[in-house]
Order: sequence, then C-alpha cells, then structure tokens
Amino acid sequence: MKKLLIAFSLLFLIIVESSNAESFQKDSYIISMGEQPQTYVNALQAYGLVYDLVIREEIPVYWIIKDGKILFAEDFNTTVSDLNGNVTTKSYSAGSFVIPAVYVNAAVLSDITYWQGQGVVVDKATLDFDAPAYNYITSFPNAILDQQNANLVQDMFYQYTHNSAETQGIPSTYYSTGTPNQITSCSDVYALPHADPQKWTQAEIDTYKSFITNAKGFLWQGCHSVGAVEAHPGTENFLNLHILTTNGQIAWDKDPDYAFDNTNSPDFLHETTAGSNPIMQIASKVSDSSQAA
Repeated sequence: MKKLLIAFSLLFLIIVESSNAESFQKDSYIISMGEQPQTYVNALQAYGLVYDLVIREEIPVYWIIKDGKILFAEDFNTTVSDLNGNVTTKSYSAGSFVIPAVYVNAAVLSDITYWQGQGVVVDKATLDFDAPAYNYITSFPNAILDQQNANLVQDMFYQYTHNSAETQGIPSTYYSTGTPNQITSCSDVYALPHADPQKWTQAEIDTYKSFITNAKGFLWQGCHSVGAVEAHPGTENFLNLHILTTNGQIAWDKDPDYAFDNTNSPDFLHETTAGSNPIMQIASKVSDSSQAA
C-alpha cells in the first residue's frame, strides 16, 4: 500500500460558505463517505460515481456538511435501505453525497449498481429527510498532475488499475501531467505528490507561485514535497514559499530525529474545530483517507 499525507486536498472547486437545510424525498440515494474504517475502496472510489452522475448523466449531486460540527461528527441521519435491503436509521458524516430522487432513472441506477459492486457504499432513503447541503456539484476541475510520480494521484482519483483489473474512473480528459510550465488559464488544480519541487527552475517556481497566489488556483500536495515548498526561511536549496503555512516547516531531511520515510514520526493532531471545513471531510486520519492501491 502507498499512503500519501495530504497537506491540502480537494476534488471539487471549494469556496467556503454556509450550509442550507435542504429537503430530500424518499427514494433519494446517499453516497456514504463516513464508513469505518475509511479506505481506498469506500472513500476514494466514490468520486468515480460522483463523476458519472455529474458529467455523464448531467445531474447535480448534493454535498452534505453540517455547519459548526467538530471533526468526525455527524452531518445528518435518516432511515435507509442498504445494498442488502436491510432498513435502519443511519448516521452520515465526512461530507456524504445525496442524489435527489427526482433525478434517479435507469441510467443513474445502473451507475449506482456498478459502483456498489466496486465497494462504494450507497444507501436508499426510505423516508423523506432534511440534510444540511453545503453545495451541489455540477462540474469537475481540470487538474495538472506533476510529472514526477503523477501516477500516485492518478491511481487515487482517476482511471487506474486495481487488483490487476482496469477500473472505471474519472477519465484522462480531466487531467494532464507536466510541470508548472504547463499551467494555463484553464487549469484549476496543481497536484504535487511525492516530488522534488526544490529542483524546479526559477521560471517553474515563479509560475507555480503565481498560479496559487495571483490566479487563485488550487493546490494538492503530499509527502515530502510539502517540506520542500514550505521549509523554514533560510533552509538551503528549498523553496521557502509558505503557501500552506505561516512560518514554514522543517524540511523532511533536516531533522535528525525523524527518518526520511517518517517511520519515527509521531502521529499528528487535527484541528477538531475545523469539522465543517469542506477540506476536512474525513472519517479518520487524513493519511487513511488517501490510501491508494
């Protein structure tokens, strides 16, 4: 297994706002994002279903996040029927998605059945219910995956091979691989996984920084690339940009107490009051939510 420690992660373009109470009819479907344990199968593959619904079927999918909740807390609960027909009152958390009953047709049911077969947890509401809708999703961002180890992000969110079988996912039309030199006005997200941005040219560094700070583009970072970008002022041969931090952080190879592979690193703490932030819709540690095969 590969595990990436996410410093800033998103799939949809995020603007922080408040949730509004939304009423949903019975026979709506709920994509459960708070299953325990949260894994590659029940968390990441769900975005393949959301893609199919939003892009292929052209229907909106509601993103449910309760205002003011603490981290890992419930967003809502309702009575549902699961894949096996068992009816129960279930609690939903971690930013689950709702497919309104009015949009459910044969094609949508086919998509749901396919992804349930892949391990995505989708329940059917047996009663009308209310839920705090943060927003509804109608599009996907265009991403650039840094060419160094781009496959790490590709395997998590896009078309990938899982257990030696090709699995349907978000197609390559929604991403490209390259360096900051490939950023254009149509780019929404730059994904920088296990990579070495400290080796970029000055032109690449300037383009990357301008994309984030001036064009207000979005950033996904993982593993030691975070330390390379965010290192403390004066750390030799690192970027020291401080995009994700206020004062920088220790570069991954500058602290003798921790091994390069983080085997001696202590567990990190989450800010529990950030539970309603859309970026923090996780059911356990961030690294468990970003587990790729």
